[in-house]
Amino acid sequence: MKYIFYISFLFTTLFLASCNSENSKSKTSEQIVEQEKPILDVKAFIGKSLKEVEQILGKAERIEKIKGYPCKKSKCEKAFFEKEKYEVIFKKGKVDRISINDTSDFTEDDNAIQKLGLPASEPSFKNPGNVIRWTSVEGVHEISFFSTYIYIIINPAD
Repeated sequence: MKYIFYISFLFTTLFLASCNSENSKSKTSEQIVEQEKPILDVKAFIGKSLKEVEQILGKAERIEKIKGYPCKKSKCEKAFFEKEKYEVIFKKGKVDRISINDTSDFTEDDNAIQKLGLPASEPSFKNPGNVIRWTSVEGVHEISFFSTYIYIIINPAD
């Protein structure tokens, strides 16, 4: 009986020690930080100019003039960043739309909007495997997650 008590005590001590080890805590907190880190903080782009966006994403690799949709009446330009991972359309000198290319498929994740630094909310539309969309969230007109990219419309007016 005495040995059973000691063996139980030993296993309990080893179990608690392994649960409270620094390595265990570090990995858990690193995983949490990685999961919570947004792909892009979309609110940081609202109303920003090209120069201000370059302070966030780095120097634009290429800039093109746009004619036609979505710039029928306004002068627009599209800037590309980080090997075309980010495409930002500027209308009247301010961010109007953002495309984030080569993303994971978040079309089945009702909390995908948090990947853009926005609070969790119910999607406006959902077609799993194809698109999940939110409208009118924190100053952003529309956010659509497709299977390989994210399309953000800040201001739809032309």
